[in-house]
Amino acid sequence: MIKILINAGADINSREKRNYRTPLHTTAKLGTMDMLNQLIYYDANPRYTDANGDTPLHIACRFGNYRFIEKLACGRFDTRTCSYYFNVLNVKNKNGKTALDIAQERDEGEAVEILKTCLKSFKSW
Repeated sequence: MIKILINAGADINSREKRNYRTPLHTTAKLGTMDMLNQLIYYDANPRYTDANGDTPLHIACRFGNYRFIEKLACGRFDTRTCSYYFNVLNVKNKNGKTALDIAQERDEGEAVEILKTCLKSFKSW
């Protein structure tokens, strides 16, 4: 379905007028891994923030979506540099919270471990 929309000229990073969420934000909350992989394949930007300053990673942490967290935080989707993904991990929303902060507040132990592992691996580069 995403491929059809892209081929018809849809903007993969278009934002909702009300809350500035992109399709990647919505997918982080409600979608499947197939949807996530397709959006990333077509260059959906994981650094875009919504009206609250949340990235899709913040939203995945809020909803305990572990597979999405791992893909968004640690995945290497293409030839972009490591710093691109490290920036996603360090983005703070309007409340000054990173995705790790949200995972810790919600007591999402598995998410916390995934994020700490990703941060540790990026710092060792």
